[in-house]
Amino acid sequence: MSDLNVLRSMFEGIRDERRTAANTAVRIGNAFLALLDMLAGLNLDDKYLSKVADDAANGVITFLKGLLVGDGTYGIGRDGAAQVLSIVFDSFLSSKDARSGFTDGRGIYLDALTGLIQTDGLEVRGFMRIMELIINRLQLMESDYSFTEGGEIEHVDYTNDGRLVLHMHKRHDNDITPFYEGDILYAKINDLLAPGSVPTGHTATKHGSYYTVWMVVDSVDQAENTLTVSLYQSQEVGGDPIVPGGLNFTLRGTPITGTSLPSAALEIEMGTLVDGHALGETGYDCSIDVTRHGNTATSPDANIRNLQRQRQQSWVLSTTDQRLSYHWRVDQPIIRDDNYALILGILPNLANLPSTRDPEMPSLYINTIFYENSHHIFYPSRIIKEDRGEWSQSPTAEYTGPSGTYTPDGTLSAADQLMVGSGGVFTSGQQISEPYHYEGVSRNTWLTCRLSPAWASLTDNELLGKIRVEWHLDLETSRVWRFGTLWECRAEGASAEPWVSSPQWLMLTTGTLTLKIGITRQFLRRSDFRNGSVGTTLSMVLTAGAADVSDRVPANWVTWTRQTKGAEGDAALDAADESWNTYHGRHVKQIAVTESDLPSNFWTEREVQFTCTVDSGTVSPSSATITIH
Repeated sequence: MSDLNVLRSMFEGIRDERRTAANTAVRIGNAFLALLDMLAGLNLDDKYLSKVADDAANGVITFLKGLLVGDGTYGIGRDGAAQVLSIVFDSFLSSKDARSGFTDGRGIYLDALTGLIQTDGLEVRGFMRIMELIINRLQLMESDYSFTEGGEIEHVDYTNDGRLVLHMHKRHDNDITPFYEGDILYAKINDLLAPGSVPTGHTATKHGSYYTVWMVVDSVDQAENTLTVSLYQSQEVGGDPIVPGGLNFTLRGTPITGTSLPSAALEIEMGTLVDGHALGETGYDCSIDVTRHGNTATSPDANIRNLQRQRQQSWVLSTTDQRLSYHWRVDQPIIRDDNYALILGILPNLANLPSTRDPEMPSLYINTIFYENSHHIFYPSRIIKEDRGEWSQSPTAEYTGPSGTYTPDGTLSAADQLMVGSGGVFTSGQQISEPYHYEGVSRNTWLTCRLSPAWASLTDNELLGKIRVEWHLDLETSRVWRFGTLWECRAEGASAEPWVSSPQWLMLTTGTLTLKIGITRQFLRRSDFRNGSVGTTLSMVLTAGAADVSDRVPANWVTWTRQTKGAEGDAALDAADESWNTYHGRHVKQIAVTESDLPSNFWTEREVQFTCTVDSGTVSPSSATITIH
């Protein structure tokens, strides 16, 4: 029987004894003493939630009549459980020990103010909608793409002999790491740091940029899904680079300088405190992708070594290098010329390529080709927009080709001969006459080819035809500066001075063209127009840079308009302005403004504006306004 039931029995007995007038004082005293003893053994603070202090409930709480918060402004009824978050989740909600941060956060962190949710992982068994992928019909690719084995590092531990243990992420329960002993791995990392910043937990000296980490797999533990790897040195003892660029990094961004062993950089890094722990004690979490680059193939076991050699091939699509490559026989971080089995795109500087190739031209590099049909075409010449500096009536250029004497052989037409120029003795570095060109052959290019021994067997006409169609010989379109404006040539051998009305030139910039209105009186007041006298003469003034080019503007480009201010909505004034605009100021570069050019009630109005507009029909119109008060 429980203590409460014993007390109940004792008090019931006392009640019955009082009905028979029995003496019950002793029994009543004993019962109260037993009650006090029982209450003394109870911790009432564990039985009730506090009204005034922070408290916690270890069981489920059921609100039978609803819930009110604060002064009762917010609340929910019996069926309003879905509203709980809107009441208690005013700003932040997070899991235990969670921390906000894209690169150094942890746990689940929700920010109600911005709608941001941060978490370490997300598993979706159904579907997931992502707005960015739905509304954008263009998918962008950047960085480098490796079509070979890869994996994601979840955690990094340090060993006692200057190596790293990489704990690889499992994409599913039975996933295993695809890497093998001897695999050369690399990772390209964006540190996401502002230039010059050195946050807590980072020891790298190079921030706000990318760095690449090169390492080799020493052993694989499939049961633990871990790799033990060694980092490459940056340079050999003699100073030759071991990794591309001659500088390797740790996964955390510490540079491995010169010929130093990686253990020196790791020793510095291991002492860094993060969350109160040295990295050497706990390692650190990360999310870094690594991929296989090749394999060292150094196992003493012939069977294993043959397997390692099969892991020396890979495809790489690089937006950085602008090419698609197939690498084979890769046994070190730096790709040698003989490691390229196929290249499509911009070729690297391979030793066996001809010196005449255009390094900017995409090409196909391959060992063997099988084909059924072949067609030879001439690739169009490349058009070079050449800045020739300030415009000159007699343009020249520095000759950069080989020295020699050119004598025309008479096979060119008169127009072509005029284009390439007459003969003479030429030496590299001298100034030669070089007209302006529009997708034409420059004399510099012509003389360079004509005086080259490689073209000596061709006639002038044959050589000119070859220059015009072969891709590695450039054609020029000249650009010049005049009046502080950049112009592009639109006619071969253009001789006219650049201007907006010239068919030989196209204006590329207009920032220095300024339209002003010139006046014969410094001040414009009503008194200047009384008694029928000539008040003032307004003139169109156009400047290009510091030069006055008004005389180059045809009158039919110019229009003057009048607008009376201060009485907007007055139909009579609006009609008067429209009439003046129709019969005055058209196709004239200056106007004489008298009393008759002002509205009849001008003396009671506040001001009149005259606007000059210059419109060439080829560039944006320019306008200027002057006001008579």
